[in-house]
Amino acid sequence: MKTAAICTVKDEAPYILEWVAWHRLVGFDRIVIAQNSSTDGTVEILHALDGAGVIDFVENSALVNGKPPISYQRRAYEKAFNVYVKGQCDWAIAIDIDEFLLLRGGLTLGQLIACAGDEYDQIRLNWRHFTASGHTRFEDALTIERFQHAQQLEGLATKAGCVKTLFRVDAAVTLDAHSPKETVSGAFKAIDGSGQPYTPRYKPFMQVDPNLCRLAYLAHYRSRDLESFILKSIRGTPDFYPTEILDSQYWRKANSFPTVPTDELSSRSLAVRREIDVIDGLTKGAARSLHEAAVDARIKRIADIMQRDDYRLLATELDDSYSPL
Repeated sequence: MKTAAICTVKDEAPYILEWVAWHRLVGFDRIVIAQNSSTDGTVEILHALDGAGVIDFVENSALVNGKPPISYQRRAYEKAFNVYVKGQCDWAIAIDIDEFLLLRGGLTLGQLIACAGDEYDQIRLNWRHFTASGHTRFEDALTIERFQHAQQLEGLATKAGCVKTLFRVDAAVTLDAHSPKETVSGAFKAIDGSGQPYTPRYKPFMQVDPNLCRLAYLAHYRSRDLESFILKSIRGTPDFYPTEILDSQYWRKANSFPTVPTDELSSRSLAVRREIDVIDGLTKGAARSLHEAAVDARIKRIADIMQRDDYRLLATELDDSYSPL
């Protein structure tokens, strides 16, 4: 059985190595990453990883008749699915760069998929949101170590949350951000992150999990630190969500809910660092060098934008203790 993780990025260079290392350790056989219009070193890192056989890189910046495509994200999913996944992999999932698939209790990816048996085509995994955990400045550090305050899982038992879907490839026709957009049969049967049958009650990409994600969930680092959020607000949301605005209201929504400390992901930091070393070795040292250059460029970018009154105002509105370096 072969599995694939599909990701789309724009200007996410400092986070790529950790994300790839994590999902290699999770057990994905193929990692496909598409990018469009990046200027922060993302392209160079992805080329290095692709050249070393670590990922498959999809360049997705091309214009259509001189104009951007209707959706860069949907086009990326279409390319990745049709070229690298369909007919080559058995199960796949679309995961963003700020999402980390957590398998709980020593479970392996193969064991999670085995819970679906022959009856189910999808495993719908809830988001578990992680806050900024009090961090305001961007740092060159592991996401899973910096942000350890997470949404209480008990809330998912009664309040529907968004899901990402691990799905059987030969049962899907097209891929979308949260689940296959079309299925071969026109319907689907799914289990949740606790291995229980999914019952449609909410929007197609939302569900409750009364058993509190017993097997797996998607850790979602929605805002990261304040400075990273400011950069994200400048870049804008994916064109899949054209009405979503990254402003103070978004920040508060991402950081103003009851949390509990958790080391479920950070406890695996040493393994992630070792895997990053393996990846760097495969690229003959290029990956780490490009990562460090991207970090330096981001720090300079933050310093530059904080010269502007409007971004300083937004930053202090989000956290009145913040002051630019």
